[in-house]
Amino acid sequence: MLTAVKSWPTSVSGKDFEVVLYRARPDDYPKELYEPWYKDPLYRYLDVKSILVYVGGAGMGDTVMINPLFNALKKAWPESHITWIGECKNSIRCLMEESGLIDDIFCTHVRKHRPSAIPEYIRWYKEGRRMGEADLFIDTQRQFVPSLLFSLCFKYKHRIGYSSKCFFSDWKFKEPDRHKVHDTFQTLILARRLGIEPPDPLHRILIPENFEQIAGDLWERYGFGEAVAMFPYSA
Repeated sequence: MLTAVKSWPTSVSGKDFEVVLYRARPDDYPKELYEPWYKDPLYRYLDVKSILVYVGGAGMGDTVMINPLFNALKKAWPESHITWIGECKNSIRCLMEESGLIDDIFCTHVRKHRPSAIPEYIRWYKEGRRMGEADLFIDTQRQFVPSLLFSLCFKYKHRIGYSSKCFFSDWKFKEPDRHKVHDTFQTLILARRLGIEPPDPLHRILIPENFEQIAGDLWERYGFGEAVAMFPYSA
């Protein structure tokens, strides 16, 4: 899914190597898979006020790929309360909350689903009891164990996911050649299955106005002629 764009030979500490810039190809599922779902969209029949989205860990690169899903959910249910379940850096959390794409986050991260993670599973169960029943639970994971545990720990009316051949979901769908599809569309297929068409433009990172004001003030204060910005946590 990567296409080489340009390369630069370089040397550091006497060692020669080559830096290569790659572009990710936006490989999508065939339209024949998801276009029929738009004809009679399932989401129009669902009364959704609360949504749980299990994302897992996320840096800036992951957020770029996942935000079309959150944009699609807000497009379908603008008044819904969206809770991100997983772990993200404070900068990512602030950006997502300030831009209005999520309303809350249950911070949890399990590196390996082993007996040592039992205390975290207990937190899941307690949080699930505190939250009560959600209208919609979206599971973006692809592994059997976390899908099973979330089914046991959280209460929900409807669920959509693709792990274990959608064994834990209300709706089943085929995923031809999933390994060839870009991560963005692997996640977006969950919204499409509900009949929600992707927003335009697809990747739309909303920058809060106060962020723009802070950046503008810094620029004016220090009077940079040129600047290079390096954003942490970008993959």
